[in-house]
Amino acid sequence: MKVALLIQNADRRNGGAEGYTLDLARWLTARGHQVTVVAEEGPAAVAEGALAAGFKCMYVGANGRHRWTRLKDFLERLKAVYEHGVYDIVHSMLPVWRCDVYQPHAGLATDLWLTGHMKHRRGLVRRWARRFNRWNPKRRGLARVERELMGNRPWVLCFSRAMRRYAGEHFALPEDRLVMLMNGIDLARFDPALGARSREAIRGEWHVEADRRLALLIGNNWRLKGVSEAIAALARLGDRRIVLMLVGRGEPEAFRKLAEKLNVADRVLFVGGVNDPRPYYGAADFLLLPTKRDTCSLVVLEALAMGLPVVTTRQNGASDLVEDGKQGIIVEHGDAAGLSGALEAMLDAGRLREMSREALALRARLSFDHHAERIEEVYARVMNARRTGAESSGR
Repeated sequence: MKVALLIQNADRRNGGAEGYTLDLARWLTARGHQVTVVAEEGPAAVAEGALAAGFKCMYVGANGRHRWTRLKDFLERLKAVYEHGVYDIVHSMLPVWRCDVYQPHAGLATDLWLTGHMKHRRGLVRRWARRFNRWNPKRRGLARVERELMGNRPWVLCFSRAMRRYAGEHFALPEDRLVMLMNGIDLARFDPALGARSREAIRGEWHVEADRRLALLIGNNWRLKGVSEAIAALARLGDRRIVLMLVGRGEPEAFRKLAEKLNVADRVLFVGGVNDPRPYYGAADFLLLPTKRDTCSLVVLEALAMGLPVVTTRQNGASDLVEDGKQGIIVEHGDAAGLSGALEAMLDAGRLREMSREALALRARLSFDHHAERIEEVYARVMNARRTGAESSGR
């Protein structure tokens, strides 16, 4: 099949959706499909790597003085990708006017527009956020594009049960077009044996003693990922054996001050952005991600594949994969006592080892091969529906 994968930026450094799109392109190419990644922009090195891997990167550009006007121009340019009929399958990672398969990595745009303010706990902040959301031209515009897209009944790849339920209720799509599909990861790359080799080196570099429990938090948007909540939970815990390591491109200054204010500055380590997170998974005892909202956090899947128990929130779509108390602990966002209690549970060495074994037992379900084979099945359903529709109209 000729497949177009649509993403705004084809740069792996920008986040999980970008890296995922490039990985999917490689996998589909290896399976014999002709793949083109269509993006607004991306590094020349990515386009060169794509050619070496057998697929193409096509950068269509965009004009506009502001983020929304630029994005809107990009979406207009993407219309041609679908309308010219060059591709058998058009698979988009963001809301577009038309596509065959829609995989909203950031969550459904309509949901974010209508309920994004709910992540704020305080009433006044929530009211202002609600007003800002409703009038934000980018969010409002993407919701409008998404509504038109859904009217054309694409196949929607849903990362969580909550997303599937929302899409079914708000867009009246038939159940067979709402496909439950967690992200997939490269198990060869996220191998616990490889990670374990870095344990002593990383812990030595950061002076983490052997009897300490190292909680790892990976993410770039630290406010969204719950860094403040993680630091506060650390402070609530009487036992000082837990150390929090923050990896990502967040702005650390405000969080340093919070750690100092709560007297836990000696137990919060600011690593910064890294090119390869695997050594840090290997050094950690568990992943901590008290996120306010996450469609399906890729770092949770990577951590589980590396054998790390996970402490995260029910507002993270990836929590669907974790049985509370088995591969980790699930809490409600904003439950400070519950989060602190989850950290305390991680001090139990026996329980930590058992959770690690249960996490490793999930590896087969996390494989990118398994994930991409499911996507191929969806593509086949799209093609079959198109043939059936053509035959019906012909009769």
